[in-house]
Amino acid sequence: LQVDTPGTIGAAYGHPLLAVTGRDRFGLLGALRALPHALSVYPFGESLHYTDARTDAAPARVAEEVTVALAAGGFSDARAAPVAPGIEDVFMQRMQAS
Repeated sequence: LQVDTPGTIGAAYGHPLLAVTGRDRFGLLGALRALPHALSVYPFGESLHYTDARTDAAPARVAEEVTVALAAGGFSDARAAPVAPGIEDVFMQRMQAS
């Protein structure tokens, strides 16, 4: 797909990316996918990676919005935090576009 350094590949991601954690991972997966600006959500290690469809949204603001929405949906222990995209995130994004 692309040959470059991991940092350069990740920098081309173009969307806010969050790591979301909470006890009910399966429930969180569905709740995150139902959010109005969800572009993609998939398991990634101990967290779920949530990609926001808005390219101009500040990642910290998106994390706050997602945490509040999840709490309102009954996931009071859920936390969302911005993370830097890695090669795996770019791969998943490009495979969805195929």
